[in-house]
Amino acid sequence: MKFKTIDGVTIEGETYGELVDKLREGSLNPGKDIEDYKVETSRRAYMQNGSNVRTDTNENFIIDLELAGLIKHVN
Repeated sequence: MKFKTIDGVTIEGETYGELVDKLREGSLNPGKDIEDYKVETSRRAYMQNGSNVRTDTNENFIIDLELAGLIKHVN
């Protein structure tokens, strides 16, 4: 799977977990752990455009980031 962030950064991963790890690695706010990162990213997405980004699974997190327009699937 391959995605591009709104900043133009391309991330790739074979699993949703790998994608979340890559997003976290490139983040200015990586949090203390992966769950903290997802919660903080979800909070910022809500503040930015009112999007609800689920944090219960890595798959839902990535799907919701895409629905929110914060990442885009690329081939």
